[in-house]
Amino acid sequence: MTLTHLRLAKGLSQREFAAKYGLSLDRVKRVESRSLFHMRVAALQEYVEAIGGDLVLCAVTPDGCALPLTDPDPLAAEDD
Repeated sequence: MTLTHLRLAKGLSQREFAAKYGLSLDRVKRVESRSLFHMRVAALQEYVEAIGGDLVLCAVTPDGCALPLTDPDPLAAEDD
């Protein structure tokens, strides 16, 4: 599903989406037109969170297991 599909599922134009979620119209247009593979994770997360969603990144192993990726635990000891 594309980001445009997410917005359309909410029944909103780009202008309505921008106004409702506090984003500039230019920002919405840029985010929707970029390939997800070339987008910063922070920009993608901002867009998804604006519609009330959560961005989840997963690594899929060769056996098909989806492993959610998380931020490092700041309390974990570093390996030397």
